This record gives sequence, structure tokens and C-alpha cells, in this order.
Amino acid sequence: MRHLFRGEPEMVIRAAPWLISFGILVALVSTRMVFAPVITALFAISLGASGRTFEQWRTDRGLWMLAGLFFLMNCGFYVLITVGQLSDILGAARAFDLVLFIDFTIGTTLLVAQIKFLKYVGRENWKISREKDVV
Repeated sequence: MRHLFRGEPEMVIRAAPWLISFGILVALVSTRMVFAPVITALFAISLGASGRTFEQWRTDRGLWMLAGLFFLMNCGFYVLITVGQLSDILGAARAFDLVLFIDFTIGTTLLVAQIKFLKYVGRENWKISREKDVV
């Protein structure tokens, strides 16, 4: 499990179907809850989708651009979610609660793992793409 959170490519790729299933399950269960852990569901599905997308990162040229796009999209989602939640808390529309804290903690951990994964895959794929251009 530790290797997954380090963003090691082989572990993320191998765990991708489980991450997607976990995220969908959390999303379905959260429809019945008052405070839904949607951040965890979003970033679990996103990490799993990244793992499935980059299965051929060693051979397909140009995947580094997609890794950059995934990075920008997911960091943007995180910023928007964080700003929205903080404005709700500061505007007294929502009180801080433990479920929200746990959701943010797990979601942030999954996002950090995805950033590490995308950084490694993007950098290595860029090197592969450059080497094939020279030859």
C-alpha cells in the first residue's frame, strides 16, 4: 500500500481497477449520506483512470503531454473544491466537521500519489519520446 501512495507506476497501474471501483462505491454510498465524501471518490477514480490510461507509458510516445493535462486538471479541481469548502466554512454556511476533514485528508493523499505518478511517468515518457526523435 505504501508503494501506491508513493506513486510508483507499476503499483498504480496494477491497482487502477480497484481504485476506480472503490471511488465508484464511495460515490454511490455517499448519495445516502448527509456529508458525502465526494473528494475521496473523485480522486480515487482519477488516480485509477490515470493508472489505466498510462499502462503503455514506456512505449507510447507523447503521453507526457497527457500527464501534464491530467496534472493541471486535477490540481485545478482540488483548488476549486478547497476554495468552495473554505468559503462555506468561513461564510458560516457549513461548520467544520470530522467527516469533511477525513474526506480532505484521504482525497489529498490520493492527489499527492497521482501527482507523483504523473511526474514520474511524464518525465520518463518525455525522455523516451526525445530518444526516439534523435534516432
